[in-house]
Amino acid sequence: MKKIYSLLIVLLFVGSAFAQKTAVIPFTATAPEIDGFLDEVWEERFPNAEAIDVNFQAEVPTIGESKWWALYDNDNFYVMVYVEDDNHYPGWKSGGNDYDYDKCEVYWDVNLGELVDGVGASANASGHYQQAAGFKEDSYDTPISAAPASVGDRAPNGVYCYSMDGEGYYYEHAVPWANMPDKNGDATTVAKIGTQEIGFDITVIDQDEGVTTVRARANWNNAGAVDEAWNNMDDAGRVTLGKPVSAKNYKNRTMSVYPNPAVDNVTINADFNKVVISNILGQEVKSIAASSKVINISDLSKGVYVIKAYKNNAYVGTAKVTKN
Repeated sequence: MKKIYSLLIVLLFVGSAFAQKTAVIPFTATAPEIDGFLDEVWEERFPNAEAIDVNFQAEVPTIGESKWWALYDNDNFYVMVYVEDDNHYPGWKSGGNDYDYDKCEVYWDVNLGELVDGVGASANASGHYQQAAGFKEDSYDTPISAAPASVGDRAPNGVYCYSMDGEGYYYEHAVPWANMPDKNGDATTVAKIGTQEIGFDITVIDQDEGVTTVRARANWNNAGAVDEAWNNMDDAGRVTLGKPVSAKNYKNRTMSVYPNPAVDNVTINADFNKVVISNILGQEVKSIAASSKVINISDLSKGVYVIKAYKNNAYVGTAKVTKN
């Protein structure tokens, strides 16, 4: 009896160790604007963001409470990733390979009913996909559109944009279903998926300048018992699509600022009592407690800045301004 009990405990442990996370992806009738900012539609439709908290094997990244949101409609699969980093050190800054330094990677397996196949996103025309464009020095806060290199290419592309939040960042994607056919080349559609599961995971790669010499990764689900998702997606999480809902109008959190470009003062068209101004790399350069709509920026160097406004510590909106 004791041996049987011990065996049951072991089996229970093994089963829990390999239990795959699941999530339901909500439908949205209002597509998020792909601008690298957390629009209201994300938090309204997907209020409980999923944590990216499973370290890959023995790696220990320092990414705080990083998380992701996802939505879908008949045209696209939308993903927003937030990484709470303590040191933004991407490939362009290090001079190394993008995949060894700060960035996030999103993975899909659309081979319905055949998700355990020992295949990863490294193979083209396999029904496995990796969206993993790294950061570029001059492309922050700039939506980027790209098509797949070929039908079934492992990088589905679409539209993506990233923005800094201190040393952390938001990375937003809109990936067309049409860019992700299955391994047979058949189209992936919302109707075809229905209530079936698709494989899904997110990897966050972390390095800290002057501290680390090799990458450290965390995932939504894959702990690395078999391999990384690039080589094998069997240990990815599983997601299903939620039921469609009717349209709702969401408030636009993009504020108007004028004049823009500006030299001395800018007027912010919003109700706020604090603004935080960051440079294009997300580094805070100025914080002002003020209720006046007119903000002085004469002390800033020439360049592009992101202004975030708050009312009693609640986020109000974001605007970009060029300082001449």
